[in-house]
Amino acid sequence: MQIPALPPNLAAQPTATRPAAAAPSSGSTFQQALDGIGDSLAEADLMSQQVATGEIADLGHLTAAAAKAELAVELTVAFRDRAVDAFQQIMRMQI
Repeated sequence: MQIPALPPNLAAQPTATRPAAAAPSSGSTFQQALDGIGDSLAEADLMSQQVATGEIADLGHLTAAAAKAELAVELTVAFRDRAVDAFQQIMRMQI
């Protein structure tokens, strides 16, 4: 088994000076998750409008989209409740 050599631009740099990949912040990750939930809700709403107007006859897709949106909202509420509970526990700590 042969191991290829490192590219010359990485092999010569010490670890501390290598450009680090920008890690996403927790705020941007949370915002992306909320955007995904909004997309799920919008998709379920659009599908329900299409079923009501007769554009879509398959109720299975609507049911799946509505269940996905409902689960996303429930998980978001559970996450929020846990975050609020953690904050309240921190605020009750004695200094």
